[in-house]
Amino acid sequence: MDFKEQTIIEYVKHCQEDYSKGHDLYKEYSKKMEKKGLENFDEINHVEMIIKPYLYKWGRMQRVLGQKQYRGWESDIVEQVRLNFDTLENFRKMKFESSNLIDHKTNIINCYESFNKIVDGVAAAKVLHIISPYFFPLWDNGISVIVRKERVRAAISNEGFLIDIKDFSNKIEDFSGKDYFYFMKILQTILEKYKNTFSVLAKSYEKGVLKIMDDFLWMLVHESLCIYL
Repeated sequence: MDFKEQTIIEYVKHCQEDYSKGHDLYKEYSKKMEKKGLENFDEINHVEMIIKPYLYKWGRMQRVLGQKQYRGWESDIVEQVRLNFDTLENFRKMKFESSNLIDHKTNIINCYESFNKIVDGVAAAKVLHIISPYFFPLWDNGISVIVRKERVRAAISNEGFLIDIKDFSNKIEDFSGKDYFYFMKILQTILEKYKNTFSVLAKSYEKGVLKIMDDFLWMLVHESLCIYL
């Protein structure tokens, strides 16, 4: 086991130990959403009972979503889930690690933008994740910054195949649909390098691979240890 693999294991371990209450909340709302599914999606049973407390209690988004510009987001979430129902149902059946993201680029961007226009970019990813936890990853301000740096490094170091040249020739707006898509692309390349490590940790802590990756990246940001992935 090399240093990077050991670092991943240690960070994820400490995340479970130091934030156990948060992990319990995440599992609680994730299981509720999985049981409910998207059929007959409504504001009471899905948003008020699951998504809202998930965003507020676990995601700590109450201050942000309480701003005037996001007023009425609860009913808007219902509308967007219904409008994107077929696409979201398809993503719920898919696994991030085995998907060819390029084939789904347009739908990924459109789904993200559908929610990003009614809540902020961090909350949009959180909503997509609880709807489809095995396909859509989580991000926040800190995590997005270090992954954007990895995106630039990959392009400069002859790994430009990760980035559509038409996109890379223009600045990609932070927290836009394209930004989120390439965030997913970079995460997938990281997962490919350490697939066994993340898979073992996911099984050990009874979580999806994407949530384990989020735990690691969250600790990486907050523990201030820089490693090249």
